[in-house]
Amino acid sequence: MSESSIRPRVHPLIGLSAVEITRAGSILSKKIQHDSDNANKSIRFKHISLQEPPKALLLPYLDAESVGVIVDQRPFVPRCAQIWHTEPNGTQLQEACVSLDTGTVVSTLAAKKGQHAPLDRYVIWTSSLPVSKFNNTETKLSLSTSLF
Repeated sequence: MSESSIRPRVHPLIGLSAVEITRAGSILSKKIQHDSDNANKSIRFKHISLQEPPKALLLPYLDAESVGVIVDQRPFVPRCAQIWHTEPNGTQLQEACVSLDTGTVVSTLAAKKGQHAPLDRYVIWTSSLPVSKFNNTETKLSLSTSLF
């Protein structure tokens, strides 16, 4: 019996649960480790969220929902996670789409020149951010880990 047949169907626009986020990260990590022939290769997750389904797949589901069709009889809408990640201490942002229904990585894409990853705790902890200039002397704010 597959995992998807055990769990109840979730509305296609409901955000990912903690279990789904963990599963998506695990699927991507295993794929990257397999492709690199390095079972210890790690990645830094920058952001994991719901990959909203295309309107062409979502509209029939919403139409069925609006007329009262029960959940199990509504059209199937795939559930995917969008993951932004880098290598540890890396700057090259990658985007992956992971299918939670099939347990596979559907696509990966490297960021274009000029695009960058959002800040995360590691970047903030290891950086000093300029906050103001006072008397032509730049004041730096060092964020402590106790803030997180």
